[in-house]
Amino acid sequence: MWLLSVRVIVELAIPCAKSGPRVFKGFSVGFHPRSSELVYNGLTQLGFDQLHHEFSFQSEQSHVSLYLSAMYSLSGLVGKPSFQVNPVKGLDVKLTGSGTNGAMPTTLSPTILTVNWRCEITRSSPYEVNILIPVEGYDPVEFTLTKECG
Repeated sequence: MWLLSVRVIVELAIPCAKSGPRVFKGFSVGFHPRSSELVYNGLTQLGFDQLHHEFSFQSEQSHVSLYLSAMYSLSGLVGKPSFQVNPVKGLDVKLTGSGTNGAMPTTLSPTILTVNWRCEITRSSPYEVNILIPVEGYDPVEFTLTKECG
């Protein structure tokens, strides 16, 4: 009786529409100048990747300041942030601060992005504010803030 042994190596490749780096390493977003609760090393952290009730801001909080920082050599690649609110009506949102005008966010001098929001319509579930920060040559950095309007 003969025993045969066969070894098979399979390599999988997934084609990407865009070539090049996808994650903007060295980029952070946090609630304090040297923190990274929302985005760490280019990756959105758990709790800010989608709607999470336990991470929602309360009705009485009229704004939240976010600190953006990147390695100096790459800070010029960061674009102006934009946002979308879901549902579209009921929460008035404005972005202010040095992060909105294209200032370079460095680790020594982070830029500030202030999210000013005002509840116009109360509802039982939180509003989602999806913030997108374009980065030249990389996938955009995206995270979600949620606001209670009860």
